[in-house]
Amino acid sequence: MKSIPLLVFIHAVLMGQWETINQPDMGTVSRIISGGNGLIAATNQAQVYQSIDEGNSWQLLGDTLPTQPYGADLLFEKDNAVFFTQNIGEGPYNFRCIAGFAGWMWQELPHQSSALISMVANDSLIFTLLNGISISSDLGESWTAIPDPPLTGYIKLLFATNNFLYVSHGCQVYRTPDLGETWEDVTGILDEEGYEAPYSCSSVMSLAPHGNQLMISMYWGGGVGKLFVSDDQGSNWTVLNTFPVDNHVYTMLSKNYVLYAGTASSNSGLFYTGDLVYWTDFSDGLESYDLSTMQLAA
Repeated sequence: MKSIPLLVFIHAVLMGQWETINQPDMGTVSRIISGGNGLIAATNQAQVYQSIDEGNSWQLLGDTLPTQPYGADLLFEKDNAVFFTQNIGEGPYNFRCIAGFAGWMWQELPHQSSALISMVANDSLIFTLLNGISISSDLGESWTAIPDPPLTGYIKLLFATNNFLYVSHGCQVYRTPDLGETWEDVTGILDEEGYEAPYSCSSVMSLAPHGNQLMISMYWGGGVGKLFVSDDQGSNWTVLNTFPVDNHVYTMLSKNYVLYAGTASSNSGLFYTGDLVYWTDFSDGLESYDLSTMQLAA
């Protein structure tokens, strides 16, 4: 049986080790998330599995999905529902699996005219992109459009709290406190503090909460980037020059007051910090081709 890396925490302190976990029987894992329902994984055969024992064993979530065996474009969890999207052919594209008295059951979402390939959520709403930003308060049963930010081009959903929705286009970052009625440009120094020519700020790679702070990773092309931190929900940013490598951070995750940052480089790997000052290389045990970190789940 094939294996994938899993982050194992020991004694809830800044110690840990990498070990491999089993993969599901049908395909290899292409997306993985962790939440109230354990580990949820989507395979390259477009099937979704659940593990409640940290990846030691896997079971199909619900029944087999009526999909093409060609991968997954969205895997998202909200409350007692798991969302899956496959953007292939004429659809159906969008599915939802809800836990009930009879167990997990897959349903086609009512919206099938396009693939929902991006979602973020707060306590009460799910946000997605449908010719602009739309919201759902009924787990995707219906969607309502909200006003878009004053951006020209593709909108990227970054993160949602009960106070703000954060979006970006390129290196521009906007937030709204009132579902799009007003938008505030909170880019600040994000597209200024970086590298000299020929580098230039290209895009936002990741935005993640870390305690009461916000962390954001900016990509400057050529494999390099910068990390920033905000103590006031994005109103102001401070460049984090303590990160030990120039390689850009592709994904971040905060767990038990520890921030984990995975680079998109095959030679710099994964790092963690408890104070945003001192960083520890956390790549021991991974093969070089695994050092380019695309996803973190914990």
